[in-house]
Amino acid sequence: MKRFRFMPKLAAAIVSAAMIFSGAVPTFAAEGTTNVFTVYLGLEEGAPVPNKTINYTTEKVSAPAGATAPDLGDLTATFSSTDSPKKVSDLSDTEKLKAKLSDLKRDYYASTNVSVNWSDKKFDKAGVYKYKITEQKLDGKFNNDPSTVRYLDVYVDASESNGEYTYSVAGTVFHENESDPVNDKNEVENKSLGYFDSYNSVDLTFEKRISGNQMDKDDKFLFTLSLENLEKMQRIV
Repeated sequence: MKRFRFMPKLAAAIVSAAMIFSGAVPTFAAEGTTNVFTVYLGLEEGAPVPNKTINYTTEKVSAPAGATAPDLGDLTATFSSTDSPKKVSDLSDTEKLKAKLSDLKRDYYASTNVSVNWSDKKFDKAGVYKYKITEQKLDGKFNNDPSTVRYLDVYVDASESNGEYTYSVAGTVFHENESDPVNDKNEVENKSLGYFDSYNSVDLTFEKRISGNQMDKDDKFLFTLSLENLEKMQRIV
């Protein structure tokens, strides 16, 4: 009777597999800097774009089983007075965006993108990593989006070459709610358009008061208003 000598072969296979998997050290492929969401700032007619930085904190919510989510750190949106306001009515083929901007009751707006540099973010498994994004409170002439919290899904793919695995960010999805289902990164369902803040430009109000009992309600008073250094004033926030 012929005997099959499979034990040495099995042992060799185990050693070979051990060599392969011991060499599969996770590494992170730098993806550079990518935009992850947009911030819109509603403006009144005639108001310049102000110099303004809006801050956002990030918080890890979930990660694939056994994975460690890297910190994203604080994020910022920066508006500059060198930018030009855009007219809401000029938007085309973006009815949802136009509707969101119209809710701000502003005829003009400015927008800026918020980005993340993935080069120093290490992911150790493929899958979807979820983060909570919170817009910090605005004051003075600025108004926050009615909802200051959003959620960012980060899609990480794995690739293998010569037994070495590399993990890289394949895409992101920005959500309104944590409970929104995870979609394919290429789908648009449940995506958030971004944050919608607003800016109240300075309104000048003045009045003339009269006293006594000889006034005439039909009297009119004419005023001349002279403004100087307008270019400098437009750059003041």
